[in-house]
Amino acid sequence: MQEFNFIDTTFQKERSDQYQLTIQTDIDAFSFCIYDNRLKKHVVFRRYLLNTKGLTEEFLKQLEILFRDDDLLTLPYSAASFMVLSQKSTLIPDAYFDKNLLKSYLEFNHALDSLDEIHFNYIPSIDAYNVFSIHTYVATEITNHIHGIQFYHQHCLLLKKCWNTPPTNKNISSR
Repeated sequence: MQEFNFIDTTFQKERSDQYQLTIQTDIDAFSFCIYDNRLKKHVVFRRYLLNTKGLTEEFLKQLEILFRDDDLLTLPYSAASFMVLSQKSTLIPDAYFDKNLLKSYLEFNHALDSLDEIHFNYIPSIDAYNVFSIHTYVATEITNHIHGIQFYHQHCLLLKKCWNTPPTNKNISSR
């Protein structure tokens, strides 16, 4: 099931409480990396291919097995984040954001399932919130195994990076 595994020689399991864990998954794959805060570099990359046949139930079973059997996912970390890959997201400017309206924000652009759990991230560089959904069983499985984990939408980091990088004319052509 494991497709890729890289562990830097500087990685030490006994120092896991000084590392940050980042997880990204979709129905067919599960990946994570570990960042060393002291050395300012990633020290572990691991990716698993999942055989779920596109079924959420199979995905949850394999997720449970990974959290039980992977020696690095059972360690304590200084921080942990989960990157959600979902098309169900929308940006709301801060001036219009209201926590009580999260569901209506998403329903304006997307059909929601009864098991969609709604989350949001504030993106200071654009003064807006990214509202997104994640399957509630997936969120529960992850929070049961990694306490204090923070959920982020895939667009969050991209938007932060794009807004902090000045535009250039490098790729613009004129006739």
